[in-house]
Formats: sequence, C-alpha cells, structure tokens
Amino acid sequence: STDKKQATTEVAAPESFNDALSRLQEVVRKLESDALPLEELMTLYQEGVGIADRLAVRLQEARLQIETIQGTAKSDVVEMNEENAS
Repeated sequence: STDKKQATTEVAAPESFNDALSRLQEVVRKLESDALPLEELMTLYQEGVGIADRLAVRLQEARLQIETIQGTAKSDVVEMNEENAS
C-alpha cells in the first residue's frame, strides 16, 4: 500500500515549478503548526521532501540550460570577433 501511496503522490504532484513551490510552502506552514497528529506530520514531511527534491532537479536543469545558452552566446561573440579581425 505504500507503493500505491507513492505512485499516487507522483501522479498528483504539481506540474509547474511555481505550483510545486506554493505547495511546498503550504506543507511547511502545516508542519510548523502544532495542531496536527504525528501521522499527518510524517506524511506531510515526506511530501515536502519529495517536492523539494523535484524542485532541486528542475533548478539544476535550468542552471544547465542557462550555462549552455551563455556558452553559445560567448562562442558567437568569439566567432564574430575573429571574423571582424580578418
């Protein structure tokens, strides 16, 4: 039943980065409240860790894309300078 719960969590995961970040913030607010039973706190904690992991992956992907774009832009500038020098 744990596998089914994890699979359901993956399917129900927020799609956009902003939606996931908002959900993570909501989870943190709930975790900071003292009014929840331990079972619910543990479930929320697991959800929060999963969301944080997915957000970290998305941020890493974005960073790599930016580095690729910057590298391409630098290559273009070097090529233009070489062409102008000829």
